[in-house]
Amino acid sequence: MNGEQPESVSTPQPWANRYLLERPLGEGGMAVVWRAWDRRLKAWRAIKILRPRYSRPTKMRQRFELEAQSMANLSNANIVTVHDIGDENGQLFIVMEWLSGGSLHDRLERGGPLPPRQALDVGIAILNALEAAHDAGIVHRDVKPSNVLLDADGRSVLTDFGVARVGSIDAGLTRTGVTMGTLGFMAPEQREDARSADHRADLYATAATLWTLMSGRGPLVFVAPESRKTLDRFIVPEIADIIWKATRYSPEDRYDSAADMRDALQAVLQTLPADPADTPPLAELVTIPPPPTVESLAPEAGGPEQTWAPADSPFTMQPANATMAVLDEFPPPELEDAPSLVVEPEPARRAPAWRISMLLAVLALLAVSAPTLYSNLAARLQDPPARNLTPIPPKDHADTEPVPPEPEPEPEPEVVISDGKPEDAAPEPEPEPEPKPEPEPDPDPDPPPEPEPEPEAVVAEVAEDSAVAPEVTELVATVPPARVKLIGDGDDPRLISKDGTTYPVGSVPPGAYTFAITLPSRGNNFKMDLELVSGSTVTIECQDRFGQCARR
Repeated sequence: MNGEQPESVSTPQPWANRYLLERPLGEGGMAVVWRAWDRRLKAWRAIKILRPRYSRPTKMRQRFELEAQSMANLSNANIVTVHDIGDENGQLFIVMEWLSGGSLHDRLERGGPLPPRQALDVGIAILNALEAAHDAGIVHRDVKPSNVLLDADGRSVLTDFGVARVGSIDAGLTRTGVTMGTLGFMAPEQREDARSADHRADLYATAATLWTLMSGRGPLVFVAPESRKTLDRFIVPEIADIIWKATRYSPEDRYDSAADMRDALQAVLQTLPADPADTPPLAELVTIPPPPTVESLAPEAGGPEQTWAPADSPFTMQPANATMAVLDEFPPPELEDAPSLVVEPEPARRAPAWRISMLLAVLALLAVSAPTLYSNLAARLQDPPARNLTPIPPKDHADTEPVPPEPEPEPEPEVVISDGKPEDAAPEPEPEPEPKPEPEPDPDPDPPPEPEPEPEAVVAEVAEDSAVAPEVTELVATVPPARVKLIGDGDDPRLISKDGTTYPVGSVPPGAYTFAITLPSRGNNFKMDLELVSGSTVTIECQDRFGQCARR
């Protein structure tokens, strides 16, 4: 979201027979947020519109409805106000108050790090909002600078409850092991399983946000041993102690509630000196734009519904900065807006009925013809009758097979050895007597020469059926390996099985492994337990500058 106010588009777009979509304020993988004019109440609003691909019943659509209900049921000055929710041609939308000051992320880009008192005021406002949400059984799970908006007076407002957990309602929407949130602001337990994150995960994210606001730097890996030295180098010691306690690895070592952490910040705030006089305000002074004017607009509510979609409408808009994305969209090292993560696959679409019918017909045909195919296959694999093998050695073996002449020279060296003369190389012209195989078989009807051609004859018969033989081997069931794919930074990636065997990243036998990698910039070895299923592909993404990896 951007705090600046660019000029309005030339033609505002009607929406739901009441609003005029003037320009987009922000967009992500799930929805687009527009600044819109409410023609009925004559006021500016922010409208969050679900993307068309989630129009059909999906978990994303359920989450969108849950987000609107969560914000609408919370009454707090530091939580964005929801005015309405609607459905336009299958697209859900939420109408919220429009805050002209942009986000904390915009403020950091515009004015740099916040001084101590100003940063604590923001932290206290966030904790006020979280206290109200936690009392209602809601865990936000995505607190970060870009999700805290500012009004013209500098009031901080928490928004975007899109990945929030609302009591037991979320149980059917988030599966075990799914990662949700923004990587740099997620508590350790939330990175492993979003369902296990409780209200203390929000306190961790609030402390990480305070670090970013006061240092002007990207997220810090607080569980790393050297992070305390980095924290003390940029943050006032009294505030550093609060951030350090709220970001402990174990939730039991953090503050018990948002109220406890807020009280700690308020106690430190009373001891701090005033901020410098040249400190930029939180919200930039913005002139409220005039109402848009447009010709040939759709009538207001009560008129016919619009059935068209302009070329640049949210129906065709593509995401530029996804706020809900997979793990490969890591936040940049500085103050880029880190994407929220919802690693949750969308249900597969059903195949058309005609494809299913065709598949059933093919299966039925195979079922009918299978006995015949297998009987023919078994018959062709049987040894050929003796009557077919006897005529082969004298004719086919001598005429068509070039292999027999090779064993014939084998007795010739024996003759050379017996004579002991190098001149015996003259037997080389013996290829001329080769046309006399008829007398040779007469003295050689002995068993030794006869069994030699017999296997060759059998091989010749099987060679003719070579097109069938592979099919038999393919019928043998094999266990396909699992595959591990690595994206990102790091040295010496490896997979260690339970028996201590080390494999390179790639195709490995299915089973339980420990993934290990060295992250040089952090000077530590990252490890993760994996359970690899036969035929599956697991993607692991590592970010060296954050000293951590995550499984997609």
